[in-house]
Amino acid sequence: MKRQILFVFSILVFISGFVSIIEPDSAWVLKTGEWIIEHRQLPLQDVFSYTSQIPWLNHEWLSQILFWITYGIGGFWALSALQGLILLTLFVLALRATERKELIFDSWFIAIILWGLALLLLRDKLAIRAQLFTNLFLAISIWRISTFLQQPFQSRKSQINLLLSLLALGVFWTQLHGGAPHLALLSLIFWFCQRDKISFLAVIISIISTLIGPYGLSIHSHFGQSHDTLPQIREWHNLWEAFGFFPAYFVLSISLFALLAYSVIKKYPKNDRSTEFCLIVTGFFFLAALKYVRFFQEFLVSSLFVIPLVAIQLKAVGQKITRQSLRALAVIMLFSLFFMLGRREFGAGFSKEKFPFAAVDFIKSHQLSGPLFNSYNYGAFLIWSLPTEPVFIDGRAFTVYTEDQINELIQVYDDPSKFKQLEDRYGFRLAILQTNGRGQELPAYLLSNGWKTRFEDGKSIVLTKEQ
Repeated sequence: MKRQILFVFSILVFISGFVSIIEPDSAWVLKTGEWIIEHRQLPLQDVFSYTSQIPWLNHEWLSQILFWITYGIGGFWALSALQGLILLTLFVLALRATERKELIFDSWFIAIILWGLALLLLRDKLAIRAQLFTNLFLAISIWRISTFLQQPFQSRKSQINLLLSLLALGVFWTQLHGGAPHLALLSLIFWFCQRDKISFLAVIISIISTLIGPYGLSIHSHFGQSHDTLPQIREWHNLWEAFGFFPAYFVLSISLFALLAYSVIKKYPKNDRSTEFCLIVTGFFFLAALKYVRFFQEFLVSSLFVIPLVAIQLKAVGQKITRQSLRALAVIMLFSLFFMLGRREFGAGFSKEKFPFAAVDFIKSHQLSGPLFNSYNYGAFLIWSLPTEPVFIDGRAFTVYTEDQINELIQVYDDPSKFKQLEDRYGFRLAILQTNGRGQELPAYLLSNGWKTRFEDGKSIVLTKEQ
């Protein structure tokens, strides 16, 4: 019975990766991959906008190439399949980490419920971005270190294999998502749990591996700079601010961590360094996610490895608590299932509800031209769908656009009258804007200052400057 449940669950996990794209940055990621393959080099300057003032530190170049190759194989359906495959791999790695542990059926059922909750939350954050590969490499690294810590005797061969695997993971990870300190953090926690020469070498190797790439040390010096505008970007909000419109997110996240913490603390296994390692990693990323929601996915990925241990502890606590926990978890799971499945559209490709397809078609059919002013969240999609028209701005904050440029846009959103300064500088003739969300007052200001509405559909508006 256990095998049948795991088989069906695995199929559902893979299928859950087939969701439409709602992340704006996915569009420029794909176009950049296309550009790199076509020109056989990394772009030194921005090639998609006309306002960039700094060299392009493209720290996700290998991710972009892999995404574009995948798209070339089977279009958006292939990208959805890649998302499903990575989700399935996360589950399989968490499952493999428990191979030496015996679980009765009830414990497996509890683990499946918790795995399902974590993967549903991950599903809602799926995007064609480098973070997808970071989730994968984070899971591989946790699995590699935790299984090493499970070994009663760590032979010289297994130690060397661990260090070599961490070096390979670190080097590839740096090309996929440069600047991510995750492996160095995992190695530090590994050293804290083991405190020997091997764990110390793992820390040194993981740090050195982040310097192996086209940008070297500059990858850290760039992202280590203080950016006052970070609080304006949603992924740098705290967990409650980011999920304020969806409080179920916050409740489910807190509930998941509370169950993990309670179950492990209730009967913590002594001298189990593997459990200690996984629990510290999960706890760290949960605290990080409370401060910055961009670490929420890392918390979910790391929790996958603690969930089987929780199931064991629930079994040990007793049948009464196990049944009560099972009922509570079933209610949470059903609630999250209906809530989460309704938030992401099944399928592939860019969401018709999220992006301005009709507005772009209008611009093309009427041959409107710029210089273009566009909303921040529309920039990447315009790079994809309107490649002949350079964009004003898109989601590549701090790698292509300066902090002053981001601040200028924020000021325009807060005070539309400041648009005139940008208009005088760039000579805008065409604008495509969101009609909801931040900056929704801007269209009214333009209409009262010599601009004309050419298209509007309740989601976006196209305006041109009257002669």
